[in-house]
Parts: sequence; structure tokens; C-alpha cells
Amino acid sequence: MERVLTMKNKLIANFIYKATDLTYKLLRTFISQEKLEQWKPVHLCWWFIKNRLPVPNYFIAGAVFTPSEDEYRFAEDGTIGSETLLGTQSTSFGRTITADNLIWLRVQIQENGGKAGGVGDDWQLQVQKGALGFNDVNATSTYVKSGAGTPADGDAVSASRLTGGSGTFQAGVYDEVDGQQTNFKLNASVYTEFIWSLTLTYAELTNGDSLTFRVLLNGADTVTHNVTPTLTITKLTPSASLSPSASASASLSPSASLSPSASASASLSPSASLSPSASASQSLSPSASLSPSTSASASLS
Repeated sequence: MERVLTMKNKLIANFIYKATDLTYKLLRTFISQEKLEQWKPVHLCWWFIKNRLPVPNYFIAGAVFTPSEDEYRFAEDGTIGSETLLGTQSTSFGRTITADNLIWLRVQIQENGGKAGGVGDDWQLQVQKGALGFNDVNATSTYVKSGAGTPADGDAVSASRLTGGSGTFQAGVYDEVDGQQTNFKLNASVYTEFIWSLTLTYAELTNGDSLTFRVLLNGADTVTHNVTPTLTITKLTPSASLSPSASASASLSPSASLSPSASASASLSPSASLSPSASASQSLSPSASLSPSTSASASLS
């Protein structure tokens, strides 16, 4: 990824470059070319390399192999070159796991110093959980380890899938065995992309863990890390395997055969035969026979 240089940096670079070049032209009449090339009292090459400017040949150290880790992106396991890329380039990605989980990390390495690396250069991926310190990724590493994917270990990464590289693209390498790209010479002023196939170890991770990655060169932290690949873990408990669900309705035995319902009305015995009702009127004896009425008038003598 090309950096935007400030006007101040450009002015300083031009001044230093012209000053050293003028000094060289003045001295080369008296001093041999060989001595001038070896005499480098001022070492500012790091500043030029950092700002991606040409390094003056004299008095300032010449070309130095200067790799940087510039871009990254996670991806699903698949076919190299057509794997499914995840999230956004060079942006932290969140991964949900319910068991050991396979994921790829593609990293772009840029050579900035105008000098090729060595044929025996080894590029080692390291991982850190939280702030616990970086450790090499390999077949037995903690939290994250190398994991077998679809391609074969050592297959070529023949096409770039990340934007921002400067110069021509140099084919990289795929690793799934020990977290290391071995004997890889990065040419001058080019960029490459490595792929690491990784297994996230479920039992050794907790919900919310932050995993950060970096690349070392020959076991030393001499690669400039312009980005830090970051993976955030969401850990879920696997769903329990359920036996066939019991019927919500209880299995009932056949309903009891009910005996014929008793008649709500009581079975009554025949109504009692009532004796003839007593006569309300009292049986009277015959009325007394009255004697003939006495004559009201007195018999006159």
C-alpha cells in the first residue's frame, strides 16, 4: 500500500539526496570509487525506507532488505485463489466457534529497501492471546495451531487477492504444517502473499478472546508491522444432542370404562298406601230429644 508522503518529508529527502550527491561529485576526484562506496558515516537509510524514497548511494547506507507486513485478510478453507474472503481487508474479524474451527490467514509482505532477501529466509507466523505474549504457530501450539486444509502444504499462492502491493507480485506459499514458510527469497521491490491454514482450538479459547498475529523473519522481529491481523472469538456451547422428544401430551391408558351412570333420581320404593284420612268433622252422637215445650200460659183454676 503506497503511503501518502507529506511535503515536509519530500523536501527533506530531496535536500539530503542532492547534498550527498554533490559531495560525492566533489570528492570522487581525490578518493577512489571503491572507498566512497564503503564510506558511509551517516546512516539514514531507515528514514528513506520508511517513507519509501530512493536511498542515496553514498555516505548514507545503501540498499537494505526491508520487508513489511502491509495487508491481511481471513478466509474460509477452499481452493487457493478462489477461497471465500471474510470481513474487510486489514480489519479485525469476528469468528463464532462451537468446536475446533479451521480458518485461513492471508498476509501481504512488501519489500521496501530495494534489495532481495536470502534464499534461506524463513517466515514464521506467531500468535498472541490477549496480552500473554507471542508464540510460534505450529502443529501443537496453544490456542491456534496449523490445520490441514484443502490444498497441499507448500502449494503456490500464484495470484494476489489483497490490494495495495507495490511493484510486481511474487508468488507466495501456502502452509498447513508448522506455521513457517521456509527457504523463501523475497525479491527486491516486490510484494508477495502467504497463506496460513489455522485451527482454532475450542477447548483452549474463551468467549471474547482476542487473537493477534505477526510474522517473523528468521526468528527475529525485524519485519515492519504496518498491520496487526486480529481475530475476535465468540465461543458458543454446542447444542445438546436430544433423544427423540417425548410427546408433550402424556400417553394415557385407555380411558376407564365407566359403569352405566347411576340414575340421578333415587329408585324409590312404591309410595306408602295411606290410610283413609280421618274425618275432620267429629262424629257426633244423635241430638237429644227435647220434651214438648211447656205451655207459656199458666193453666187458670
